[in-house]
Amino acid sequence: MSNQTSEKSQTSKSISERMLSAIETVLHSAYMQGYDSNGKFFKRYTKYVQSINSAYSKNGKARSIAKWIVPDEDAYNKKTTEYPNYYKDELLTSLLKFLELCREIALAPQQNKPKNYRIPSKDEADSLMDEIFGRKNKK
Repeated sequence: MSNQTSEKSQTSKSISERMLSAIETVLHSAYMQGYDSNGKFFKRYTKYVQSINSAYSKNGKARSIAKWIVPDEDAYNKKTTEYPNYYKDELLTSLLKFLELCREIALAPQQNKPKNYRIPSKDEADSLMDEIFGRKNKK
């Protein structure tokens, strides 16, 4: 039951919160396995954290990082088969979960504009702005 609760709370979190949480788990696992906190591995993941935290659109930045890490299904498959050669135990598990999250975010279909969407004319846009701002029509 608690597993279902944690899954529900994960999906209610924003993309950036989910990414940051997964990165924290990866870094914690790496540190516990003796990885140097000033090493290349830590610097890479710390850079992701700093990029997300400093972005105007945190979710947008998290999404772009996920797309960079897992640009397509082939890259995901390649990483998931290679990682066991380099990582082990809890770190491997947390990295695979992180990759799965990146895959979910990066490969999720983007919401497109509605099919009936059309670009309004300048006059239509001006008329809408006049209406919103309470300006009288110029005639």
